[in-house]
Amino acid sequence: MSTEQQHSKWQLFFMLIFIPCIFAIILVVVLTYYMGFNVGERVQQAASFLPFVNEQEEEEDIEVILEDQLFLLENENASFQRTITELEAELQRRNDEIVQLQDELLLIRTDLENELDRTSELQLEIRDVVRTLEGISGARAADIVSEMDQDEAIMLLKEMGIDSRSQILSRLNPSEAAEIISRLAE
Repeated sequence: MSTEQQHSKWQLFFMLIFIPCIFAIILVVVLTYYMGFNVGERVQQAASFLPFVNEQEEEEDIEVILEDQLFLLENENASFQRTITELEAELQRRNDEIVQLQDELLLIRTDLENELDRTSELQLEIRDVVRTLEGISGARAADIVSEMDQDEAIMLLKEMGIDSRSQILSRLNPSEAAEIISRLAE
């Protein structure tokens, strides 16, 4: 009988005390809510005084803040990665442009060296012709110069010494010599 008595005591406790108290609490909360009191906020304020509830809220707040910071840092990292990729592409494009310009510069230098070689060869040939004309007699050189194109003759006469030039010009036709002298003075 003693187990039956214990069961009946628990039943009596639940039926007469616990369930009516729960009902009364629910009734009070509903009535105060309809009267305009914010019961939930008051319960949170009251619960915040309990140490274990406050610590849990702080941990949740810290987790939310850390998640927000992690999200921001991931976005910033992605932005930096895009910027790095764009800068690397720009660097590669500029390096390609530098290589292209260096190739063009090398080609221009080669062309310039070839042109200088041709010019120096041409000047050597002109000097050889001038020495040849200076080595022959004035009358014979005047005959050769009179048969040449005037531009070539002027170029050769400019390279000659004054004595050889005067001997050749003295033996030319006066009108032709006058025209050559006027063009030499230019």
